[in-house]
Amino acid sequence: MIRKPLIAISLLVVILFAFEPSWAYDKNVHSIINEKIAKEASQIDSVLKTQLGISDGILSLIANNGERKEIWSWIAYGGEAEDFGKKGEKDIVSTRAYNHFHDPLANWDDAGFNNPINLLYWGHQGRP
Repeated sequence: MIRKPLIAISLLVVILFAFEPSWAYDKNVHSIINEKIAKEASQIDSVLKTQLGISDGILSLIANNGERKEIWSWIAYGGEAEDFGKKGEKDIVSTRAYNHFHDPLANWDDAGFNNPINLLYWGHQGRP
């Protein structure tokens, strides 16, 4: 008789963990990852200095549409824009997050670009 409650509890646990919101990154994580990589885990600074002659490396300021940021900050912003769009969290029109369904190991025609979710954003970010 103890089997029914055990099965019910097991099923409840499976359901709770299957739909746990922590499976996805928090909304700022992509930007934070990009920043940490640019500052600590890549050779971007060295390449900018030694190969491109940019003496301040990732600390160099670059302007875009009147907004000046250090290179590392633009890299961090790239993660945010990838997830939310160029104008921030509410900009679903220019988001590239839907391209995250791309499978680079699959043949081009099977790589995920025909995903029905992607059809909602047809024509954005240079897509046909």
